[in-house]
Amino acid sequence: MTMVEAASLVGYLMPTLSVAKDGSEGFSVICQLHNAAAGLMVQTRAFLNGLDLIPRSTSSADAILLGLISKSIVLTEAIVVLVRHGNHDEAFGLCRTCIEIQLTIRYLTNADTAKRGDRYLGYFAKNVTDWAKLYRKCYPNQALKQRSDAEELEKSASEYRSSHKWHEEGGIKDFASEADPFEKAADGSPLNEAFSYEILY
Repeated sequence: MTMVEAASLVGYLMPTLSVAKDGSEGFSVICQLHNAAAGLMVQTRAFLNGLDLIPRSTSSADAILLGLISKSIVLTEAIVVLVRHGNHDEAFGLCRTCIEIQLTIRYLTNADTAKRGDRYLGYFAKNVTDWAKLYRKCYPNQALKQRSDAEELEKSASEYRSSHKWHEEGGIKDFASEADPFEKAADGSPLNEAFSYEILY
């Protein structure tokens, strides 16, 4: 079980067993899951910090993936803290974000990593230009300083049809259902992460 899955499981089960009283079997199970997620979180952070990873300057994928992993660790820590203080619904909301990060990492690394990484990074241009357009629309009397790279950003942004997603696939569900090129199930069929998607959506 990964750190994200452990934390998500805790966030998912806590609301359903919130009626359990201290000392009951349900409460004991949840405490064990909480402790397991917290311990795994600490181990994962220590392991990654010990690797002294330095992203390659020749590829955008390294920086993107390390950034997403870092974000997932912080989110998992937040989930554990929320659960510890009884904020179960709020923890469950962050679980969805954590799973989305996990599935995004899977999609980026499952095939064409360099191409997908460049497209993920390039979406910055679409985001910036759309925010500028929205600002000018809502605040027409407020001046907005033009960026020096505005022309370049507009050109890059034109490659993205949607203002709300960077990828060409249907969405997170497609990230989860994409077949793994290496790992196989017992029957020989390619593995996927459909379970991670279905449990939260």
